[in-house]
Amino acid sequence: MQQELNLRHQFPDSFVMEANEQILSLQIKPGSRIAKVWCQLEPWDTKEVYCGDLVTTSEFITSVVADQKLFFTHKVMKEDCEMRPDWEDYLPKWDGRIEDDIS
Repeated sequence: MQQELNLRHQFPDSFVMEANEQILSLQIKPGSRIAKVWCQLEPWDTKEVYCGDLVTTSEFITSVVADQKLFFTHKVMKEDCEMRPDWEDYLPKWDGRIEDDIS
């Protein structure tokens, strides 16, 4: 059974604690869904497709390897366009201007 996490209001803006301490303080149990994963199959898709869940398989622990050597990155869109040139026209382009009104 998956535990549903609602972390939105867990830590107020005034809360001060190291990131590792914050995560460990949550006492997240094995089998907890910590994220739903959604994607767009093509850049022009308007509908997102549910891909799955990010679910814990153990309690959270700290680790030098994870803290210093484990990183996740998104693929650079340029590489995607090299494989799929038909995507190029659907990607947003930056014209070099900075918007005055950032909401």
